[in-house]
Amino acid sequence: MKYFSILLNMLYFYINILNTQKDAIMREEITSKMEQNPQNGYEIPFDNFVPEGFMPSQIEGVLPRGKKLKTPIQVFVNFSSGEFIISEHEFYNYATGVTLPEALEAFKETLVASLESLTIEEPKLGGHLQDELTYLRSIIN
Repeated sequence: MKYFSILLNMLYFYINILNTQKDAIMREEITSKMEQNPQNGYEIPFDNFVPEGFMPSQIEGVLPRGKKLKTPIQVFVNFSSGEFIISEHEFYNYATGVTLPEALEAFKETLVASLESLTIEEPKLGGHLQDELTYLRSIIN
């Protein structure tokens, strides 16, 4: 039954990816060229870059503790070593779970926990963490 559940979650994942990212199938091979992000000073991929082994997707809607995403955000999803990994490329927040829904909930919790802890520490934040707080405030109500 556990394997059936894992297979069902994987099927759900691939159907979702195909429905939301149909053009990904036709995408040319993407190089790993990087550009400097003036907002946070870290090297980030070009917009069309997808990390090796990951599939692009997006999340939207309700977050834990009464929060909500203002707009959908792009994430990358991978299944490796028996668990799903969900990450975003702006500030490299990520979470894992045995099932896709579990990883998604953990990722949403990570976003809210980051927003809350950075807000508490705001007077002490350096440039990069202040940029991350600004980003999180721009995507979360």
